Amino acid sequence: MESTSLIQPAKFKSLVSKYKEDQERIPNSDLNISRDTEPLFLNPKESIDRIDSITLKLGEITKKQRSSKFLASVVYCLALRAQSKILNYLNDENFFCRVLWDQRTNLPSHPSLAADVGKYGETFDPSPELKSVLSSLSGWALFRQEKLLCCCGRKEKIRTVDLDLLLNTVIKVEERGLSVKLLVGVKANDVDHLEVHYNIKRQSQVDSGLQIIFTCENLIRLDGEEVTAEPVSFSHAEQFNVPELDDQIFGLDTRSNV
Repeated sequence: MESTSLIQPAKFKSLVSKYKEDQERIPNSDLNISRDTEPLFLNPKESIDRIDSITLKLGEITKKQRSSKFLASVVYCLALRAQSKILNYLNDENFFCRVLWDQRTNLPSHPSLAADVGKYGETFDPSPELKSVLSSLSGWALFRQEKLLCCCGRKEKIRTVDLDLLLNTVIKVEERGLSVKLLVGVKANDVDHLEVHYNIKRQSQVDSGLQIIFTCENLIRLDGEEVTAEPVSFSHAEQFNVPELDDQIFGLDTRSNV
């Protein structure tokens, strides 16, 4: 699938856009992640059945909405599908490992989910894009590299800027449900570009060279058999190509065999 740039220059078109398989991971501490305080261990078969039921209902919500404001839910749904697949692959009559669930949300615990999707990436060798999305549950993961022409900043001359686009999916238990926040950060080899190119940005707390330029937070809740997802917050820099991110994330949801 042909892709266009995620970063939009003010006056010049992007020169190069490509994916990179190797991920750069940064500790996930931009937001605190709640630790499970009420563990519940379920056998693999029951866990897989529960997860498949949840992803079916959550997937119906995201497909019906098909909105940028639900991208965090799409990422979470991809992660749950990956967890279900790796659990089904690893557990048989010779190997049996219980799955940790959080009784506050009735969802798999974050440590359990992050570990399982990491194992999924090692076992099934998914596309670089999907692997990056799944890796983002454990910290910042390199999603894409781009080059563009830029003339902003103190230098005031046309130059090529190298950009790294990274994803981070932060999961936190809230009183009303599970908060899933998708962040996109940008790193550049040009300080001037980072200082003046983005009208909305926030410096990462774990990497001073990383600027967060996209935030999408959803609240996912289970009430009995009912699954709901609602947007909580959504913001992005004007220069960030949200429709392109839509195509990539929603595309993974439909193209991948998770």
